[in-house]
Amino acid sequence: MEQVFITKSTLKRLTKKINLIEYLEENLPEHERLVKILSKPEKKSLLEYRQLIEDLDCLIKYQRDARTFVSDSKSRWVYYEMKNSSYHLKQDCPHLLSDYINYSIPIEIEDQDIEDYRDFFKSKKEIFDEKPDVFFAMVEIKFNVVIKNIKKVHNDNSGHDEMKNYKLELPDIILTRIDSLITEMEIYRISNKEIENLIKNLGFGTHKARYFNENGESLLHIENENSPIYLWHQYKNKLKYLIENYFISTLNPDFKFNRKILEQCGIDCCRTCMATVKTHMITQVLTHTL
Repeated sequence: MEQVFITKSTLKRLTKKINLIEYLEENLPEHERLVKILSKPEKKSLLEYRQLIEDLDCLIKYQRDARTFVSDSKSRWVYYEMKNSSYHLKQDCPHLLSDYINYSIPIEIEDQDIEDYRDFFKSKKEIFDEKPDVFFAMVEIKFNVVIKNIKKVHNDNSGHDEMKNYKLELPDIILTRIDSLITEMEIYRISNKEIENLIKNLGFGTHKARYFNENGESLLHIENENSPIYLWHQYKNKLKYLIENYFISTLNPDFKFNRKILEQCGIDCCRTCMATVKTHMITQVLTHTL
């Protein structure tokens, strides 16, 4: 069984392909304290992530019904799903160690225009990077909408280089960090009545929680840095990140996965890795010939 390497972002995409019917929340660290912090879907997603790390065969055993599985092609991100995923043969592959970058698709873009906008953005990305105002004007002309901002997500070294850092943190150390963070979150939640009520009402669905500004516009809390829900959302993301690290540290610290199963899921070998293998094979043939 050949083992290969993938990035954390690829593994998280794979969690969308499985659906655990039965799962034990007791497998989550500090599970009793998570009751008032994470929603059931969030906890289920973490446990599906855990299952994948432990045994990639679950992609076959717990695969979602193809009729109900929804592609990410209509998601609000420029780069999506397995279309941009690959596995790597070497730990030092530059693409495995590269940063993860993505861009949000503005809410003003209609669902039916997402694919056109995605292609448009990719073709005009250099303009967006150098002159965003010019890019926004071009979007207005082409799609007849006015946008003012595009969220950029930049995560350093999503690949195997991060895994080396995980090895430096033993499971017990990560558990201590999880405990400290939950304590900090609990203190913040009860710091005053307004914050406590906001988190009680909106804390489980922070990604979609909205409010009305003074002009009557409906806006997302997570885009307002002054909102307690924005901070709670950041807290939750950090907590989930630590829990994922804990699973990696305890179950699969080398972050290696079954090549055959990955290929069955439509993930192909990185072109750089494949080119390296071919070059090596040609060199060997020539060496033996000479």
